[in-house]
Amino acid sequence: MTPERLQALRDLAIMARDAELAKVADVTRRISALRLDISRLKDARAAREADPALDTARLAGADLPWAAWCEGQLRARQNALAALHVAHETALQAARQAFGRAEALAGLSERAVAERRKARTRRAF
Repeated sequence: MTPERLQALRDLAIMARDAELAKVADVTRRISALRLDISRLKDARAAREADPALDTARLAGADLPWAAWCEGQLRARQNALAALHVAHETALQAARQAFGRAEALAGLSERAVAERRKARTRRAF
């Protein structure tokens, strides 16, 4: 295979690697956002539980449905977080493979260029 062709394949592999890394970054960003949502829900629940005062919501009995809603939201977000962790592992594996391909093609390309230089040097003498 010619060095030019190997260089083109290497460039393509680098683009594929960068695309896979972008997917990992996207999943990581989504995980962070979901963790923030979970943290806010937990903070709201803790603040509500820490305040023993009788307020309008407690007097009307709305605190129990809110607590149930809050638990449901937490459960749903934690399930989504687990699914995102699976997606993150999948994206990481794809990125590792793409990185390996790019590195292998870079090595082959460099070797082909070096061999071509040696051949030219031999012909020159």
